[in-house]
Amino acid sequence: MVGLVVQFALGWLLVPEDFALFGMALSLTVFTSALVDGGVQKLLRQQPERYAELVGPATVLALLFAALSAAILAALALASPSIFGTAGVRPIALVLAANVIVTAPVAVLRTRLQVDLRFRAASGIEAGLVVVRGGLTVASAAAGFGGLSFALPILVGTLLEGLLLLWRGAGRGFSLRGANPRSVAAVLRTSRWIMLSAMFGAIVLRGDYLVLGIAAEPLLADYFFGFQLAASGMLLVTGGAYGVLLPAVARLAHDPARLVDALRRSVRLASFVVAPAAALGCLAAPALIHVAWGGKWDGSIVVAQAVAASILVRGPALVSAATVEATGRWRLRAALEAVEGATLVGAILAAIALAGEDLAIVAAVVGVQRILAGAMHLAASGAVAGVGWIPPLRWCAAFVMPAVVLLVLAEVAGRLAGHPADSITGAAARLAVFLAGWLVVVGLLGRREVSELRGGARR
Repeated sequence: MVGLVVQFALGWLLVPEDFALFGMALSLTVFTSALVDGGVQKLLRQQPERYAELVGPATVLALLFAALSAAILAALALASPSIFGTAGVRPIALVLAANVIVTAPVAVLRTRLQVDLRFRAASGIEAGLVVVRGGLTVASAAAGFGGLSFALPILVGTLLEGLLLLWRGAGRGFSLRGANPRSVAAVLRTSRWIMLSAMFGAIVLRGDYLVLGIAAEPLLADYFFGFQLAASGMLLVTGGAYGVLLPAVARLAHDPARLVDALRRSVRLASFVVAPAAALGCLAAPALIHVAWGGKWDGSIVVAQAVAASILVRGPALVSAATVEATGRWRLRAALEAVEGATLVGAILAAIALAGEDLAIVAAVVGVQRILAGAMHLAASGAVAGVGWIPPLRWCAAFVMPAVVLLVLAEVAGRLAGHPADSITGAAARLAVFLAGWLVVVGLLGRREVSELRGGARR
């Protein structure tokens, strides 16, 4: 919720160029994200029973790769005027490089709470950091820092997180004893596949910014704004799920029956929660963006809608990915991220080549690519769990298909009533139709999921 409030303020305080500059700076981390912590954070969460044995060499490896990553990102920052044709990216990227240095030790500390399943403490720290970072971002924008308003709070927040984690006991059991060349090399042999996965994952997360920043820079501001708005909205329903599932499911990796049950329940529950939220976001986006910013960011509407629609499948797929990682299938995870990253970049380049700088076409292509990639991840999780690739798709479709049908009906009803999608009355009419239909779906198909949600909330 803080993210949405912050974006509302930034939409008024900053100009499109500021968003574009940060998008370009963020895209440079595609080249360094794989090295930030050497992949050790995921390794420690995937093998919680070996935390004491691995934490020493893992920390040393994380620090070595963080230093290398920061150096590369700093070099890219200095070269950014030649890459993007503007000097405004340089200071933002240098701040992000400084943040990399402190991210590695903080990531190791964060892992301690997660492997201990201390999610209350972890979420308390995260909630506080979100408020601090959000407040600093708005304050920096109001003070005239422009694109730096995004980057400076990230660095301050990381430093503060380290202190809070130590206060909450995340340093318990930490020791560098056992960190020697042999043990560090042993950790590297496993984490190299995690790093490769992270590298391709960075392309998935930020490769679109990089491609647009180089090939179609005029589209980047609206694309970045719309994408971030949709992603922030979905954090309301997906935030924290992945961080909880990986260490939890890792304890079931050697129990096939319980692993399959965990996958089935998590995918169905994620679909039950995410599908209506994504559909509602798609219906509400035109009026929300038009009214909240007085038409300033109307160009981003198509992007927000496309991303929200893709989350119908992409959201449950993020949950299913925990099964692949919990079972230590890092090579498969890297291959999946490589396919997704390559198709994302290829799809955007093809859209630009065929349609020129048409943001609606780019948004539609990205939306379709994200849906297909989500289906791929779901299928892979089923193969890993031993049930085949079809069941996870069926579990997801149980609530995605009704949501899609209701989404189409709501849009048709709104148009037949003559209410524009970007008006308050238009949005209200569409949302009312969808919600009325979804109540019927819940009554017919979702009673078990409602019960699980209630039980999970109590726990």
